[in-house]
Amino acid sequence: MSAPLIFLLGLANVPAVDPGGLTGTSSVAFTAPSPAVVRVEPRSFDKQGRIFTRALFAWWSRADLRLDPGVTGEASYYFSERFGLDLLSVTGFFSSLDSTAADLRRSTGRLPDSQAPILRLMTGARYAFAYGKFLIEGLDLVVHADLGAVARIGVIITDASVNPSADLGLGLQLRLGEHGLVAAEASWLGGYEKRTTTSFAGGLMLSLGVGLRI
Repeated sequence: MSAPLIFLLGLANVPAVDPGGLTGTSSVAFTAPSPAVVRVEPRSFDKQGRIFTRALFAWWSRADLRLDPGVTGEASYYFSERFGLDLLSVTGFFSSLDSTAADLRRSTGRLPDSQAPILRLMTGARYAFAYGKFLIEGLDLVVHADLGAVARIGVIITDASVNPSADLGLGLQLRLGEHGLVAAEASWLGGYEKRTTTSFAGGLMLSLGVGLRI
């Protein structure tokens, strides 16, 4: 029998290799990948069915030759995690003339035609559209934050009259311990006020303070 024929017969006797099987040897054990583990932490800054109270230092800037700092007290009730009602938002102002108006009063006896705000009384609604948390690594502290929009209507009592008013802005709340919180707000506050050249008085009001989640 010739050598080529012997070679071909030898190939015919070689068993077929299963493509799905394993061939060869390995010193490393095969380990199937484990499924990914996903951990979801429950919301810890919950609002639904709770009352939030806040005490804030406020500053109303109207560019009307007056300085209008104040102190705000608020109480809000949340129907859900997103929607809440500002039961009452009250600001007591300590209005005074700025340096330019004070100099004008001393030299001419004249005063700006803007009214001095005394008390702000408003009610309205809140809508929370963002919730999150971040880690302060140096303090090993996780801060839970809630961001929402606020809209209110009411009146502002001045040294001359009671004027209808409204505001619209954004409010940020940070959880502080189990029941405490830090609150900050920036809103555009304005309304009707009888003046010589205009009937609208408004400006940005910034607020910062602390509160309780009951």
